Amino acid sequence: MADNVMLERAWHEIKRPTDRAAASTVEALMLALRERGAAALAEPECQKRLANISTAQMRDVLARLMALRPSYPAIDDELLFLLGKQL
Repeated sequence: MADNVMLERAWHEIKRPTDRAAASTVEALMLALRERGAAALAEPECQKRLANISTAQMRDVLARLMALRPSYPAIDDELLFLLGKQL
């Protein structure tokens, strides 16, 4: 920021809310989904994380899950379908 920016404006710029959840939230969601699949969607913590991520983050989660699908049996059609419905 420029040197002549008022402190109050700088504070609001720094603390401005974003529509994106923290990276740690997305990673915790990824862990639950790849390990427990569709069953994880019934868990309160997973539901909370899903509610907090943005549409762009949901698209990223879906893309990552599709790429990981060959290595994780819990990532199946049902999981991807249910997540896709949330977009």
